[in-house]
Amino acid sequence: MMNLNPSFKKLLVNNWYLLGTLVLSLIGFIDSTYLSLAYFKGENLNCAFLSGCEQVTTSAYSTILGVPLALIGLGFYLLVFVFLIGYWDFKKQFLLKIVYGLSIIAFGMSLWLTAVQIFILQALCQYCLISAITSTGIFLLSFFYQRQLKSVLKDL
Repeated sequence: MMNLNPSFKKLLVNNWYLLGTLVLSLIGFIDSTYLSLAYFKGENLNCAFLSGCEQVTTSAYSTILGVPLALIGLGFYLLVFVFLIGYWDFKKQFLLKIVYGLSIIAFGMSLWLTAVQIFILQALCQYCLISAITSTGIFLLSFFYQRQLKSVLKDL
């Protein structure tokens, strides 16, 4: 088995984490932008795979204090993207810790909202599920990145 130098291992961890999280944040941003625009324009969603999009996105669970969850999601994905670009430029580790913290909140919200769709509304929105999958992916990447980083730093 090849024994990698800790600095090289850290570089590999950074590259897969940053690229994967950037891609997921971009997918989530596009998805949330579509949902936000549809909400503010009052348009019906084009739900190709599932039939519950309208029921979910117009329910009482689709806003918090009058702010659509899609807009909150858009803000989350934009912040993740900006903090990752900031990390790429400045190499400030605290930016990745912020992304991890935000991803924990988003993951918890995604779990709750998916449960609401399944058990309360008994309807599924494909766009909401895309957001849940992308925010879960960001959380998992961030979680494993933080664990790997601790391991690499121990090796130094």
